Order: sequence, then structure tokens, then C-alpha cells
Amino acid sequence: MRELKSNDEASLVLKARARYCASFYIFADTGMRSLAYLSR
Repeated sequence: MRELKSNDEASLVLKARARYCASFYIFADTGMRSLAYLSR
């Protein structure tokens, strides 16, 4: 029972980390695109 709960917590942490990385990647990608667009 405890093992299942810890697995649940680990998957929640992984999902939060994946969402954070995805949002950071999208933010960086948008920033680079706008920089490239402005520097033309």
C-alpha cells in the first residue's frame, strides 16, 4: 500500500517536472523567435 502511494507521488512529481520543462521550453522558443524576428 505504501509502495503504491510513493509511486503515485513520484508520478505526480514527474508530471509537474515535465509540465515545467515544457513551459520553459515553449517560453525560450518564443523568446528566440521574437528575437530573430526583431533582429531582421
